[in-house]
Amino acid sequence: VVVGSGASAVQFVPIVAEQAQRLVLLQRTPNWVIGRQETLLPERFYSESLKWTYRNIPLARAAYRASLYWKLEASMILYGVFDKSDDFRSKAVRYHFRSFMAQQLKDRKELRKKVIPSYPVGCKRICKSDDYLQSLTRPNVEVVVAGLSEVKEDGVLDTNGAKHQADIILFGTGFQVGSIGKDVEIVGTDGFAWSGNSPWRTRVEAYLGTSMREFPNSFTILGPNSGLGHNSVLLMAEAQADYAVRVVKEALDLGVDSFAVKPTVLHDYNRWMQSQFKDK
Repeated sequence: VVVGSGASAVQFVPIVAEQAQRLVLLQRTPNWVIGRQETLLPERFYSESLKWTYRNIPLARAAYRASLYWKLEASMILYGVFDKSDDFRSKAVRYHFRSFMAQQLKDRKELRKKVIPSYPVGCKRICKSDDYLQSLTRPNVEVVVAGLSEVKEDGVLDTNGAKHQADIILFGTGFQVGSIGKDVEIVGTDGFAWSGNSPWRTRVEAYLGTSMREFPNSFTILGPNSGLGHNSVLLMAEAQADYAVRVVKEALDLGVDSFAVKPTVLHDYNRWMQSQFKDK
């Protein structure tokens, strides 16, 4: 039994489906799935001459990396897919995704109803896989639209009350966004505590997603509004790390022992940030 149908499941389900006598996939909410676009990530197609070029001509490697970055960045900007669900660009992308998924699921109409989402592209993390959808059409695979209710000695109960026999249970259930560890508590100025599996529950705001006024001399990587579900988080993490280094260097140059973001600056930044979510 596999619990979950998101980014983790799309990676291991195709492999497990080939080896298991029977695989039951518990899916609460379907995810939009698209192919991996190997032409953009051609790790399988690097020739020896190209490898030599990248090893010995640094600018060539940097230029190639920049071309990948701007090609993907431009696709997000030009498509405008996440701006408004009724935008023609959003509808076009949704049609493209739906067509791809329908083709992968072949003539399995009931399976299409279970697996193809009814919500706009971008509301949940987009999954990329060339073989996940095809693996769901195997005769030994069953997709059940339900969550996990209870683990039994010989299987599981789903939220519909049905029992599924299982020798092995695989959890592809993700993680708690923003978790810093159940037993960790950090206390800042004025007794403000930032702790446990819900550090942002009290107030979801940080300057540039990294600085909180109650925690001087402190930076958080990938804080509020800096995570994402459709690309790499490296750009945000690198930008925040660069910001932290600049601030620390300036503090050292000025001989400052303690520094923190000004409340007015934090307020103005978050007011601007919230304004960006209107009509989205």
